Amino acid sequence: MIKIFQHIRKNLLNEGKTTKYFKYAIGEIILVVIGILIALQINNWNEDKADQKKEINYLKSIKNEMESNLQSVKIEEQRILNFIKREEVLIKIMSSPEAIDSTSDKTIFKFYHDIYNNDVVTNIETGAINEIISSGGLQYIKNDSIRKLIASWDTKTKLVKLQEDNLKESSIKIDNLFFGEELISTRHLYSFVAWFDTQTFGKPPVGAYSLKPIIQSKKFESLCFLHYGKSRVMVTKVYPKYKASLKEMINLTDRELKK
Repeated sequence: MIKIFQHIRKNLLNEGKTTKYFKYAIGEIILVVIGILIALQINNWNEDKADQKKEINYLKSIKNEMESNLQSVKIEEQRILNFIKREEVLIKIMSSPEAIDSTSDKTIFKFYHDIYNNDVVTNIETGAINEIISSGGLQYIKNDSIRKLIASWDTKTKLVKLQEDNLKESSIKIDNLFFGEELISTRHLYSFVAWFDTQTFGKPPVGAYSLKPIIQSKKFESLCFLHYGKSRVMVTKVYPKYKASLKEMINLTDRELKK
């Protein structure tokens, strides 16, 4: 193609057609410019398509991760609600000397085991969010609301983990009260679990290590209400707020993917 243009220009000059030569040269320049612009446009279009594909992949991974996290939060939320119900029964027993007298050590241990011997740890996945931030993928997300949520997600997640750790701390204090109290025998406590074999470990003396003084103590009462209060905060404030953010992210990404 270039040789053809050169041949035409040469003929025009040889024939002395200077005016036509300049017109042709200008036309040739215009054609070259148009060609360059078309090439740039195609290149930009290809880059836009590639960026759009990256955005779609990121949005899909975010949505899947948020949906998984939402289910995990709901599971832990329900566990805490079950703890709360059991703890409310225990608090009623603690409020009545007659109820305490009629409650066996085995029942008291079951309250301890079911409420305070269970860690609350939400399995929150952050792989997709972390990858987007660390790889600079945030630039491919066009929706400002999604970008802001992604940027603040680490703080939201850490707040949930912090509150769960606070709840765990109160459980540990009650655990220490049961196993650290001199009047309580660990042998007596373990005698209520399924794996305890009296022939192997020996049978604790009957009535020698009652658990009732523990639940009658002011220290246990304070720790019990502290744990109860933190549990209520989790199910009335912490988890609902986090679930709202999860649902917002799911809805936003879903809308973008449907465009």
